Amino acid sequence: MQKSNAFDYCVKLLTKRDYSRFKLKQKLIQRDHSEDEVEEVIERLQKLNYLREENYARMRIKNLLLSGYSNQFIQSKLELEELFVSEQLIDTVRQDNGLVQESALDQLIDKKMRSKQIPDDADAKLKLKNKLLSFLASKGYDFDEIQDRVDSWFNRNE
Repeated sequence: MQKSNAFDYCVKLLTKRDYSRFKLKQKLIQRDHSEDEVEEVIERLQKLNYLREENYARMRIKNLLLSGYSNQFIQSKLELEELFVSEQLIDTVRQDNGLVQESALDQLIDKKMRSKQIPDDADAKLKLKNKLLSFLASKGYDFDEIQDRVDSWFNRNE
């Protein structure tokens, strides 16, 4: 394949939305472009300021925050895409979008529990609580913090 085809393909992608360097490389390699060709195209895109990784990172952070993920989870998820973001940037994006970390955890609990009845049976209640704890832990929150929040939610709603 020709370099201009790879470049044109990237420009076409970037006109629709921002991509990270890593994601563009993956897309070009999937289209059977050589490593050297991919590097040349990526460098050219960067020189022309077509590749805006910070915008891409901010968009990814916002989407992950809206899905209720913790800062640590977001950092590890973005590291898989070779994007290294600071906790400060995540907090900035959170503030820019009016999201509060503490309320995000409470909102996740409320959302997960809105259609569920708290059982009277102690074993069934413990099972429900553990299920909720596992769900919140999968979002990357600290176990002690979520345990305190879940306990208070159950105390308020019993």
